[in-house]
Amino acid sequence: MAKRKKDEEYRTFQDEWTEEFTFVERAGSAVCLICNDKIASMKRSNVKRHFDTRHATFASKYPAGDSRKKACQELLSRVQASQQQLRVWTRQGDCNSASFAGSLAIVRNGKPFTDGEYAKTFMLDVANELFGDLPNKDKIIKQIQDMPLSARTVHDRIIMMANQVEETQVKDINAAPFFSLALDESADVSHLSQFSVIARYAAGDTLREESLAVLPIKGSRVHHPSNECSLNTADLSYIPGVSIRDFEAEVADLKASDMWVNKFKSLNEDLERIARQKELASKHMWTEMKKLQPEDQLIIKTWNALPVTYHTLQRVSIAVLTMFGSTYACEQSFSHLKNIKSNLRSRLTDESLNACMKLNLTKYQPDYKAISKPMQHQVY
Repeated sequence: MAKRKKDEEYRTFQDEWTEEFTFVERAGSAVCLICNDKIASMKRSNVKRHFDTRHATFASKYPAGDSRKKACQELLSRVQASQQQLRVWTRQGDCNSASFAGSLAIVRNGKPFTDGEYAKTFMLDVANELFGDLPNKDKIIKQIQDMPLSARTVHDRIIMMANQVEETQVKDINAAPFFSLALDESADVSHLSQFSVIARYAAGDTLREESLAVLPIKGSRVHHPSNECSLNTADLSYIPGVSIRDFEAEVADLKASDMWVNKFKSLNEDLERIARQKELASKHMWTEMKKLQPEDQLIIKTWNALPVTYHTLQRVSIAVLTMFGSTYACEQSFSHLKNIKSNLRSRLTDESLNACMKLNLTKYQPDYKAISKPMQHQVY
């Protein structure tokens, strides 16, 4: 029994090892404060051997006694300070991510950047009442207080998210077989002409209409904005890589295929069903209307499912689907423009206006966690 007790003591970390050999216990292992090496087997002989062979210089510089004790305490203080800083950085990373989420909510609700501080005050007041009985209430309050939401911070967050969205837009447009641009101009509240650039393209099975830019035309006044679109449906030569002979042959072959004829009949039935559901939803103001699958997605998914033998027909269909069917996208863009750059925000800079427009009109969700990750070592 005495032998077993002695063995257990030799395999348990002893506090005196810190001052003797500069070791501390961490996660079940003995960790050296000097080199950060771990010794899984907590035996005094192993710890002593490491110290004597690896840190003889330290041992001679700080002999056993008060000098070594003081040196070990300094090393321990440094390690503890580093661990505390790591916890601060981790919490700051969470706060940065939260501030991106808050900034995105501010811009998508058309609120000024200065509302960030108001939102923070609002959250603190609510948290005091809502989490009053929770044991970690103080931690929640502290995290809200640490969350950066000043006007300048909100502005910077919005610019960063807009830049990330733009990178995704460019990447998807470069990968798309075709894309169309809608260009229009309108006057803002300051009577300055704003030029809107909107792209329509296919990204996988999704058709996207994205605001690429809103650019000011300095010194220009707008009186009669117009949009024009013309298309000669009898000529397919404007589509790269399309042979009219191949196109006609593939159309004839598709018509002769019962399987694909039935698939397109099923598509028409689905489109008619969705149209009826939307009509009912609009009459009864159902919120479920937003959950209905977009018609464009059903159509392009069916065309994308065609085998490679219908390559030409598929390219023509995707090219036609990426064309704008109306000026709705431009009209929607300028509607947002008037809401964002209003009489109360007439001094909004061109960069801020473009970023706000992009984040309001895009269907992409900014990955603010990815943006905030490299910022976790920064202090705001």
